[in-house]
Formats: sequence, C-alpha cells, structure tokens
Amino acid sequence: MTKAEQALAIYQELAKNTDDKQMKDACVDRFINELGMTKSGATTYFYNSKKKANGGEIKSYYKGRDLSDPSSDKADSRQIYSIVNELDGKVESTESSYHLKSLKQQANGRIVVKGMPELESPIGKLKVL
Repeated sequence: MTKAEQALAIYQELAKNTDDKQMKDACVDRFINELGMTKSGATTYFYNSKKKANGGEIKSYYKGRDLSDPSSDKADSRQIYSIVNELDGKVESTESSYHLKSLKQQANGRIVVKGMPELESPIGKLKVL
C-alpha cells in the first residue's frame, strides 16, 4: 500500500469520528507518527486525501508521475538544462532547470548545456546550446 493509500485510509477512518475542526490536526499527527512524514508532507497528504475522499482528482505537478502518489518513483520525462560554472577549464558546479529560456536569461555569459554534466569534467567536451 502506498503512502497516499495509507493516508487516505487514515483520513477516512478519522472522518467517521472526528469533528471537522479537529480533523486536520488529527490527520497530520497520525501521518507524522504512522507514516513517518514531516509536518509539511503530512499537511500536503491531508489535503490530497480530503480531495480524493470527496471525489476530486489529485493533480500532479510532476509530469510523468503517478497522479495518485506524489512520491512515485516514475522518471520525469522533461528535459533538464544546466548553467555551467567553470574553474580551471572544468565543471565546478551547475545550476539546473527545466526552463531553457529562463536559464539562458540567468546565464550572464556562462555556458548552458542540455542535461547535467559531471563535476570536474572538461569544459571543452560539453555541447553548448
């Protein structure tokens, strides 16, 4: 059973016997204690469970991911791009994004590449966009 399914089961169980005013706190506390979530993660799962229990559809903000489970391990199919920070002709660090246009605006003369290059790799081997 996924965390989303477990959270929904807890939500439905508590919905039968818990006052609406105490519902969120009760769910969040149980999600934290039983599912090992952080408070912010538990809060997100509370609202997703509430929506699902009331017949709504949960939208994923991660293209290609399982809509019913935000923690799905399915790969994201979007292309990632990186600004490369150079030191001595090698990749020192990168700043990555899925949005090429905004990344190019932030580049300020630094090179932009498709993907995420290995740190310490030679700059001359990178295909610059």
